[in-house]
Amino acid sequence: MENRLKLMKFFKSTMIFTGLWRLKLTDNCFLRSLYLLYSVAIQVLFSLMFFGSLGNISEAISNDDFPGIIDNIWFSLLTVLICIKLLMWQRKSFANLILNGIAEEQRLYMEESINIQDTFENNYKIVKHFILLAFGCTSASGFLVWVCDTIKYFQYRSLNDTEVKPMMTLHVRYPLNRNKYFFETYILSLSSTLTGAIYCTISQVYFIVLTAFVISQLKVIKRLARDFHLSTESNFNEEEALTAIRNIYNKHLYVIRFVHEVNLDIKYLILADCMVNSIIIAFLIVQVLFVTTSLSSLMFYVAVSCTVLSQIFIISWFANEIEVMSTSISDALFESHWWEQTEKVKRVISIIMMRSRKPLRIMIGPFYPLTIQTALNSLRAAYSYVTLIFAISTRNTMHV
Repeated sequence: MENRLKLMKFFKSTMIFTGLWRLKLTDNCFLRSLYLLYSVAIQVLFSLMFFGSLGNISEAISNDDFPGIIDNIWFSLLTVLICIKLLMWQRKSFANLILNGIAEEQRLYMEESINIQDTFENNYKIVKHFILLAFGCTSASGFLVWVCDTIKYFQYRSLNDTEVKPMMTLHVRYPLNRNKYFFETYILSLSSTLTGAIYCTISQVYFIVLTAFVISQLKVIKRLARDFHLSTESNFNEEEALTAIRNIYNKHLYVIRFVHEVNLDIKYLILADCMVNSIIIAFLIVQVLFVTTSLSSLMFYVAVSCTVLSQIFIISWFANEIEVMSTSISDALFESHWWEQTEKVKRVISIIMMRSRKPLRIMIGPFYPLTIQTALNSLRAAYSYVTLIFAISTRNTMHV
């Protein structure tokens, strides 16, 4: 059990490291206070980026800086979205979902057979690659910000005090006079970029871990359903068959409740994601295609675009997989030797089959389920936004 992959436990450790865990960790008052201070310090650092990005929009508008306006809008939307998620993650219901998953992971690795444990863990091993993809895309974006800011620092540190120092790569107004304290602004930009990249990664990994846990549970149920007759010493032992079927029923009921709790906690976050990510992609495409920029900045925009696109398609694919896997349980039961069972066992099997025909879904707010089609719709919306922005900018240019 100790060597088994435990994504829920891993994510709890990640939340503790990033200062987002709000449940009691220790009875030591000093350590609790120290952790709270650490948590507040990290979030204050990110808040500087959040409020600074919002504050810089008015400056870009007053200067008639179209590229600056585009930059500030998409980045402000991104920081607002992450800030909302930070507030939501620190609710007890979110932490309880993780603890619930940790307890079920431990129970499965302790009580189930080796084959069932392998089925559960093998799905986790696949999911690990998606987590690495999310981490890689976000890290690339953060690293390119560091590179661009460092280039600007070494390029402009020799300027006279009377010359205006440039903005950092992320157009954020920090509470410092950058003409006078350019080095301090540079360090603050690097630090806040690091916290922003961490929180952006966490926002993707949280959804991946929750949905991967559900998919792994559904795969376990599917295997148990297909092979339940093998767990009985005789095909005609009604008591053993009922015990196996009830185990499947209880697991299925647990997953249904877990998905319901997940929807209660994240369906409005997913709605915000779907609405905002299309706009962010549109603004990034405008920056890449229509705004003259440096090579390093271009690479940064491409990296952020890849990060947002990967987030859209990853969450859509995982949600779609839950829907597909949940309806395949009835097929697995049909593939078992159900015809060899007694009438009482057959009735229980038919009840589970009827319930499993109703798919489990991750919802987008109160509206409709999250599927692969949702990701495609987001891209279509982004294309519409790009054409609208381009038309407005062209009309303004002709008017001038």
